[in-house]
Order: sequence, then C-alpha cells, then structure tokens
Amino acid sequence: MSGNIEAKSFPFLVLDLHQHGATGSLKVDGPAYQKALYFRAGRILFGSSNDPRDQLGAILIDGGKLTPEQLEEVNARLVLGTRWPRSWPTPASSRSRS
Repeated sequence: MSGNIEAKSFPFLVLDLHQHGATGSLKVDGPAYQKALYFRAGRILFGSSNDPRDQLGAILIDGGKLTPEQLEEVNARLVLGTRWPRSWPTPASSRSRS
C-alpha cells in the first residue's frame, strides 16, 4: 500500500499499526530524506533514517548529553581504534548512577 499522509496524521497511523498488530515496514520518503519504521506484531522493532539530525550523536548534542567536541573525539578514536578516555564515565558506570 502507498499514498500520501499529512504530518499531523502520522502519529495516528503509527498507533493504528500498533493496535492492529501490524508486521512489516512503514516507509516515508521526503524530498531529501527517507525514513522507515519496522514493526512486528504491532511493536516497533527498529527505525532507520538518512537524515543527519536523526543520528545518535546529533540527538545527544541536542539533549545536552555530549558536546560537539566530545563527539568529534569519540569518532576520531573509533576510527583509530583507541581506548575510551579514562576521564569519561563508562556506559556501565552511567547506568548505575541513574
């Protein structure tokens, strides 16, 4: 099935897919970006997007959890294969504080 939908109707479509136990994908194509939600038995399993604003780094910066400089350093270290900085909390130590 394909068609057009208004932005304000989109949440109702997602709710309907959930309530009816849908399995499959809901793909949204815009002029510059493509996004998709993947459902199994009405539950969202995964989402994908090629919009840079949807990348985890951008979300963490917008939420004040990470600075652009920290993201740059992490990305550089991942490329180089170096270790996590000792001055930064590890994912495990972050969970124990929350």
